[in-house]
Amino acid sequence: MKTTILYIFLLLLFVFLLNGSYAQQWSDPINISNSDDVDGFPDICVDTNGVLHCVWSKKFTSSYRCVYYSNSTDQGETWSTPVKISHNNSGEISDPLIVSDKSNNLYVIYKFDMNIGNENLWFTKNNEEYWSTPVTMADGWPGLFPEDLTIDNNDRVYVFWRYFDNKFHYRYYENNAWSEVSSPYSSLPDSYSVNVIESISDKYNNLHCIGRYREPGDEPFTTAYYYYDYQNNNWIGPELIGTYYSSTFQDISLDTNNNPHLVYREGYEGTVGPDATFYKHKTEGQWSETELIVEDPKRQKIDIAGNKVFIVDYEKEGDDYNAVFYKKGNLNQWEGQIFLVNSFIGIFRLFHDNNFLYVLLNSKIDNENILDIYLMKTPIDSLIVTSVSRIKSLNNETVVLNQNYPNPFNYSTKISFELNSRGNTRLLIMTVQGTIINRFEMGIIGKGKYSVIWDGTDLSGNKLPNGYYYYRLIVDDRQKTKSLILNR
Repeated sequence: MKTTILYIFLLLLFVFLLNGSYAQQWSDPINISNSDDVDGFPDICVDTNGVLHCVWSKKFTSSYRCVYYSNSTDQGETWSTPVKISHNNSGEISDPLIVSDKSNNLYVIYKFDMNIGNENLWFTKNNEEYWSTPVTMADGWPGLFPEDLTIDNNDRVYVFWRYFDNKFHYRYYENNAWSEVSSPYSSLPDSYSVNVIESISDKYNNLHCIGRYREPGDEPFTTAYYYYDYQNNNWIGPELIGTYYSSTFQDISLDTNNNPHLVYREGYEGTVGPDATFYKHKTEGQWSETELIVEDPKRQKIDIAGNKVFIVDYEKEGDDYNAVFYKKGNLNQWEGQIFLVNSFIGIFRLFHDNNFLYVLLNSKIDNENILDIYLMKTPIDSLIVTSVSRIKSLNNETVVLNQNYPNPFNYSTKISFELNSRGNTRLLIMTVQGTIINRFEMGIIGKGKYSVIWDGTDLSGNKLPNGYYYYRLIVDDRQKTKSLILNR
């Protein structure tokens, strides 16, 4: 009898998973700022008690912005009344960043622009009772741009910025005092560009950084990895990671062995063609092969929990944007899931605590005219265990999207794909800006191989000009995009 009951339970569990009920469940967006003003440039951190701390820039007028702060003690479900923590009553504040130390002290920096060329970085600290009076910490660097704020395991707080000399500079805050400014690559001529965009500390207090690098001439920016040797106070790098033109949308995370994992956006077929989200990691001193996640992305973020790698970005589809969550499945292929569709999406942070994986968003969800700060979360237990899921990327055997043939083409081209399960299916043809110019609605179709012939025309039958275009296959809440070339 017990054997029969166990067998029935396992059978029902299998059916439950196979039918997609396991599909990753994200919370509804939780409004953090919740105001009638325009809120943007958010950042967030988690302290040792699991309290979430968020800062952002609030816009009152075209020439007045300031920094607001709120916290949540219940894993993002409710938030404290936002309070202003910046010093200004005029001028513009942007790019606030926040970290927490082991004693739950908070550190915030932000950029203050009273006027062009008079920018500075300001610093304030919270000791769980009050915010300190903000002070400047980058005097003599007018026109700077803040890049990153990070903290190591000794509670040393690093602030990175770039300047007109195209190099990164930094100071650190330790024992209630600021170090001198360090400029490790300042000896290079101005024609060199050396930038740190995101950084993270390992357990030995070494810093792992992703950024960009460019040598003199007309060479494009290249994605680069930099390493700070804490014990020897020495910078190593750059190690060039990318191939084509690199954007500033990059992120880095570490696994439990202190191996760096990078996600970055760069050109896919050169500096003129489309771009894509790429992933790369380092193990035992060797870089892995570059992995293509998706073409035509926007901002990318990465996080690692239980040594599982998670990536989010947002991808334009017509007049809307899709926020997409990627993870590796059982076949070691990337799986993608759309978890939010909106006319405006900005992804600013992917992070986790002991119970949830979170995404920090800037969007117009509650009011199409007002930007607010939002948080979405999903239980982390279901992410770091191996399970069967219908939410599969179109990079693997569940759904296969082939490269069109011929490519380039001048009269017509064949786009073929294969479904291994039933789904509501459509194929979109889009410009590189994401505008839909043709579409093929196939409705709910079953397992099998399919193809579509496209003759290079729009919905009205007009011939389109030569150039790059995208074709995007959407099956239920899954999608995959590839590029093609029309050359009559």
